[in-house]
Amino acid sequence: MLQSVRIILLYCAPILLALCIILNDYHNRVLSVEALIASIYQAVLFPSEQEQVNVSSLDEKSPELRELITFLTNTPKPIKSQNVNGQATTSKQMRSTIIKDNSINENLMHIWLSNSMIVLAMTLLPFLLMSLSLATATQLKLTKQQKFEIAKESIVIKFLLGCIIAVAWIYILNPRGRGAGTIESYLISIDLFKSETLPLYLKSNRLEPIIAAFLGWYLHALSYLFTKLIHQDVASSHVYNHLFKKFLFVYGIAIILPPIDLIPEDKVSLVLFLLGFFPLAAYSLMKEQLSKWAGSQRQEGYLTILPGISRWQVLRLEEEGIDTMSDLAAADKAKIIKTIPSLAKIINYWVEIAQLYVIVGHENYMNLKKRCNTSTSFVKQSSEPEFKQFILDNNLGNAEEIAYNLCSNFSIKN
Repeated sequence: MLQSVRIILLYCAPILLALCIILNDYHNRVLSVEALIASIYQAVLFPSEQEQVNVSSLDEKSPELRELITFLTNTPKPIKSQNVNGQATTSKQMRSTIIKDNSINENLMHIWLSNSMIVLAMTLLPFLLMSLSLATATQLKLTKQQKFEIAKESIVIKFLLGCIIAVAWIYILNPRGRGAGTIESYLISIDLFKSETLPLYLKSNRLEPIIAAFLGWYLHALSYLFTKLIHQDVASSHVYNHLFKKFLFVYGIAIILPPIDLIPEDKVSLVLFLLGFFPLAAYSLMKEQLSKWAGSQRQEGYLTILPGISRWQVLRLEEEGIDTMSDLAAADKAKIIKTIPSLAKIINYWVEIAQLYVIVGHENYMNLKKRCNTSTSFVKQSSEPEFKQFILDNNLGNAEEIAYNLCSNFSIKN
């Protein structure tokens, strides 16, 4: 039990560090909102003070502040407080008294704490799932030392992902920004907005494009990690590099797409959400479109060509750095079986398909696969007269030359 807890803590340490930094910055923002609200109280309730705030300038900042100023303006003015010596309190002392008497700090800390708990849970969730599965895995036959080594991998990438997820969830909880969101939540807490007591993220009727893209990517990451857990595939050291690469792709599109007016403004957030949730389809579609724009007739060797391959298997191979048929043709089959045990029964077949595909090219392979679709099958049939004639009749090249290239490039025995 203690060993499992240590593995989980070591695995999640970079994320906990990221959370400390992000939530501390959020806390400082809440404290600045506290000072602002106290200044409004002081400026409205004690307008004769020398150190008062310009109410008109505060009134221009947000509708929430206007509501608060109107509310306080209609509130009976209290008698100016004095200190124990009978002297008027200073502005700083009065502000401290206002914060205490009106429970400003208590309300704002409750808002910060409730939001922070949600951010903490949503940020830790994917990493806790993976670390818990690693700590309790029995089918993988990993030693204690191997589990600790896996837990220590990808520290920088995990830290960056932790920062990204935490910041994004803070802005999901505060759609109009941390400051405005905190002020509005405070006004709800003092019953100034009695008719609108739902959390801000449930009332928001529009997601910013970048946040929509993040939410799609986050749900994609969760579904991908859940699939890995189902397959007991928790020993990979490349999963977070893979997810970070997908995030950069989605984030880049989210920045570029809205300004170019390619999609109607009211549809941009939906498109970016779907792009984040289906990054593989979006990436393939974009590459295909770019090839058309460039006037290229060359077809890329996408892994989706492989028979029977699923979306998860494509992503899992990409996680190991195998993005194209060329990568798969040159891949170490033993290493793939070791890192992805679920592909043990099919990987030899796919690798042989990729080898033949790389040598003959896309168009020739499409014509050839009905008769022969793997490298070893081609080499075996290359000496048969009927097969040679088939190759010539379909303008696929010279059978013996293709067989020689397969044997020399991929060490296939004739």
